[in-house]
Amino acid sequence: MQQVDIKQLQAELKNNPLVDHSTAEILVDNDDAEHITKTGPWRRETAGGYGPSFYPDTAKSTPSAIKFTPEVKHAGKYHVYIYIPKVSRASLLTQIQISDGQNVITKTINKNDVQVVGQTQGEWVSLGVNQFPAGKNAYVQVTNKGADGAIVADAVLLVAEN
Repeated sequence: MQQVDIKQLQAELKNNPLVDHSTAEILVDNDDAEHITKTGPWRRETAGGYGPSFYPDTAKSTPSAIKFTPEVKHAGKYHVYIYIPKVSRASLLTQIQISDGQNVITKTINKNDVQVVGQTQGEWVSLGVNQFPAGKNAYVQVTNKGADGAIVADAVLLVAEN
């Protein structure tokens, strides 16, 4: 029987998690303290959302943002998604900034375009396809700029375009 080198196997799975040499999805959740930065008066909610929590913000007069900074292992084009939980008194519009580390694109999500279907607490919303370099310079940021109600920051997902 062949013996398995656990450290070698762990290193292989870290670099090739799908075991087919394709690029794995990159998920950054609001509870990932290493990959998010908060500014402003966010409060953690544990009912609903993707995973164990999400951050709502209702302080329209105080600038606030949450920046999700994924660790991109392979440069390339990625489909960008953001999870939007259903909350009461939600802002009609939420501004999202997407940066490749040099250029910033602003997207606006209209709450009327987010259709929560089934038994979920929210929905993944596509922000389009963007080019991202390898490393930790790219980000997706939720801001309360122009908000007329509650905005939320929960999770960001990057899916490589193959």
